[in-house]
Amino acid sequence: MQGSGVEHSENLKVQNIDLSKEKVAEPFNAWRVHEGYFAVETYSSAWPYIVTYGLDSCKEIAIYNANNKKGAVCHLAMVHDLDAVVNGLVTEFGGDLTLSEAFVVVGTHQVANRDTKSLANLFGRGEKYYWPTGNQLIETLGKFNPNSLSVDKNYGKHPRGITLNLENGQLKEIDNAKIWSWSRKQNISGNKTVDSID
Repeated sequence: MQGSGVEHSENLKVQNIDLSKEKVAEPFNAWRVHEGYFAVETYSSAWPYIVTYGLDSCKEIAIYNANNKKGAVCHLAMVHDLDAVVNGLVTEFGGDLTLSEAFVVVGTHQVANRDTKSLANLFGRGEKYYWPTGNQLIETLGKFNPNSLSVDKNYGKHPRGITLNLENGQLKEIDNAKIWSWSRKQNISGNKTVDSID
């Protein structure tokens, strides 16, 4: 991915990217990940993409390994323990990110800490849940030493949809100008809940 480099730590350089500059049409032959879920899949000609929609105050983590064309997409809403979630996602991916690209994508806005308690209660989550920030995700993913880490912190005007191409690892923003279809052709059988790894 192309972007401007920002030094994150001694060993990890974080690339700032802007997926909104080159939007793509929604792919229908895709694994679809719901809010609060994740999927880890390998490229096949039948299902070459993983997509997620509706990134508003949510964030997305995507991981891709070009050697085996395996990818993961995690649509994070509120979490209880971010370290546990990311550790669980990395474990589900195979336990090693040193040969993989990692991505963090924000939605339309960041929920302020003062709002988290009332919103968590509204959604039946209780006070112990919160929406992680982009910086928290960068810090937590960085502990796993991915080969590269790119972040799109360009908050959109509308909830964002993102697609990961499992054949080549390209991460793109879905053009929602025509409204997402939520096609029944998209496969949701690979979805696992974030709570299962939290």
